[in-house]
Amino acid sequence: MHPEKQSLTETELDYLYQFCRKHYIRYYDVQVELVDHLANATEVLMQERPELSFTAAVDTVYAGFGKTGFRKIIAAKEEALEQQHKSFYNQTFRSYFTLPRILMMLCAFALIWGLHRFTEGHTILRASALLALAGAALLYEIGLPIYLHYAYKRPKQELISRQVHRPYYYYLTIFCYPELKFVLNYFWDYERYLYLADHYLILIGLFCMLGVLLQLVHLEVSKRIYRKAYEDYPLAYA
Repeated sequence: MHPEKQSLTETELDYLYQFCRKHYIRYYDVQVELVDHLANATEVLMQERPELSFTAAVDTVYAGFGKTGFRKIIAAKEEALEQQHKSFYNQTFRSYFTLPRILMMLCAFALIWGLHRFTEGHTILRASALLALAGAALLYEIGLPIYLHYAYKRPKQELISRQVHRPYYYYLTIFCYPELKFVLNYFWDYERYLYLADHYLILIGLFCMLGVLLQLVHLEVSKRIYRKAYEDYPLAYA
């Protein structure tokens, strides 16, 4: 059974889904919205022009979309989702600036500062500690997307509403790059690695903090997006 509550028969509804797929609508959630629209418009048209067959009425309704067909609806859906996901990220990011979480971030910065003071004059010790810090941050930042890929049930049909806001990855790259470059210098340019560790411990530590913070935000937003997609379109998972 499909989720629309129409007076059309199940066969006719199935035809509408096939019609959407024929016109390159691969996302199930977009199909649901289009089928609902097509079904309503087709019913109205058939009442106004009873001589039309069901398929002829569907073709007439589709012709009303113009030369671009369903593309405008898909673009509008993508834009609405992008705005929604941006809102999710903004809300979640702001939630990290409440007093308890601010105190946690200050504690993390205090640890980095303490590491800086404790290892002053001990370049090798400082470099080793910073390598462990940057390596752990990188493993978390790289490992989280892999975890998300396997941790949540994937729909059997594609859902556009399950797609994560892409620009997020560009922001994350900004913070991952210095960490990655620092870790790789350990193997490729050890002298440069020691210099960076000795002079930029706090800066690299801050990049690690911000990278992990972004991943924590991403984790919460991804859970929200995945849960919402499952609740709104359970048949896509059946």
